[in-house]
Amino acid sequence: MPGANWRTELNKKTVPLFVNVYLGWLDYPEYFFFWCYDGSNSVFNTMNYLSKPMDARIASARAAAAQGDGAAYDSSVKGFVDLACQDMPRIPLFQPYSNVAMQKNVSGYQYWFHRRLDCRAFVKA
Repeated sequence: MPGANWRTELNKKTVPLFVNVYLGWLDYPEYFFFWCYDGSNSVFNTMNYLSKPMDARIASARAAAAQGDGAAYDSSVKGFVDLACQDMPRIPLFQPYSNVAMQKNVSGYQYWFHRRLDCRAFVKA
């Protein structure tokens, strides 16, 4: 498949196998599940997963987060994680590590929740 057509073909949801490392910018379960499992047909829902119970649990978690209702949030998150494990529309294979090594004269490393290296704070002595 030509690289220029990649995103168009991915949006069609017809690719027979797709190996993906999706790192959500915000490290919140409802954020990841909204973009990757919700039936609103996000480009990141690469498996074209459609489930009304999943959508309802994700919406419930997002509403609970907005209202600051920790108990309802935890219940909704556990619900959609359990459903994802039951339906298994995507197979989680691994969680990538982010190992960083620097010379002694370099400082300023900052951990970012999205696990991408950000060099803006680096300082060389």
